[in-house]
Amino acid sequence: MYNEENGAVIQNMSAKPAKEIYERYKTMGKRCSLCGGKLNGKQVCRECGLDNSKNDSGYHVRYQERSGPGSRSIEEIQRELRGQKIPTGNVDTSIYPAGRIRKPQKKKKGGLIAAGIVIIVVIIILIVVWLVSLEAEQEEGGIFWSGGEEEEYSYEPYDPYEWVDMELPKEGGEAEYSLPQGTYVVGVHIPAGNYEAETEDPYDWVQVTDWENGIFLFEYEDKPDGHYLDDLRLFDGALVEIGDYGPVKLKTSNAQTSDMHGIANPLTESFEISGSREWRAGKDFPAGVYDAELTEYFGMAEVTVYYENEEEDTKRYYFDSEKGIYCRNIVIPEGAKLSCDEEMRLRLTPSEVIETTDYLEYYKVHEGR
Repeated sequence: MYNEENGAVIQNMSAKPAKEIYERYKTMGKRCSLCGGKLNGKQVCRECGLDNSKNDSGYHVRYQERSGPGSRSIEEIQRELRGQKIPTGNVDTSIYPAGRIRKPQKKKKGGLIAAGIVIIVVIIILIVVWLVSLEAEQEEGGIFWSGGEEEEYSYEPYDPYEWVDMELPKEGGEAEYSLPQGTYVVGVHIPAGNYEAETEDPYDWVQVTDWENGIFLFEYEDKPDGHYLDDLRLFDGALVEIGDYGPVKLKTSNAQTSDMHGIANPLTESFEISGSREWRAGKDFPAGVYDAELTEYFGMAEVTVYYENEEEDTKRYYFDSEKGIYCRNIVIPEGAKLSCDEEMRLRLTPSEVIETTDYLEYYKVHEGR
């Protein structure tokens, strides 16, 4: 077949393929008559989508028919479009109507801005929380930073008797008690009164639990914020605990000895307890109130009390052959577990005076349950 453009001969091809190749060859290097863009093999503009296989006069006639009198010619539109910046690259020309090119719309940045604002707010909140926690820690430690210098933080001392309405009688007897490690009920083991405590060691402590009057003390001589060892207001029914070793000496000038209401212990038999196993009250020995005496080695003993609601409470007592071998008035209810360190041996002797034989009720009252 003879090529009209350059006289080349196309051989060994059927009529239809040869025609298609010829048509594509004709369009090579040509530009769109509308926008000047490159054409594909079918003479369709890659930029504006115009089919250039049709002549310009056909577009001109149809354009004028649609637009009516006074409309611009296709040549004027071509000049205007060629003066615009037409998108390049991988542009989907199907989104542009034939004869009109629009720039692709940019994505909105509102979502990114909102996300950035949220992140900034979260960072600010975290910084504020950190500063508040830091200030709380500094206040708890009694110091704070001011101008790069460490300063002491002053505060009003706690008054354990601020809300106490009752007063102890001013009149009473002189009394003095030397109490080893153990638990003592005011009105049962010692009379009510205003007491002063003297300890042998700076870390021997006195604890007072009085649910009726709202008095809760844990005092020892070297307590950092001061102590109330010289002002112990012991009302009837309060629980006084002495530890770790004792003894602690209590003195009072208004002892209410006439109001004592303890009862004799119904138990009389003593028992030997060792660290070889666990012991159960009501099974291995009778439930009751005992004084414990260390007879061999040293270490810690534990009494675990079980309540009806499946809660439990563990009391711990320390024994040392040099400092403290006694612990007074240990209440051991039915089913309670008693254990001690390996190699230890204790002798349980019934206490002389007790508050009640309802041993579980004893814990409910004095533990505020």
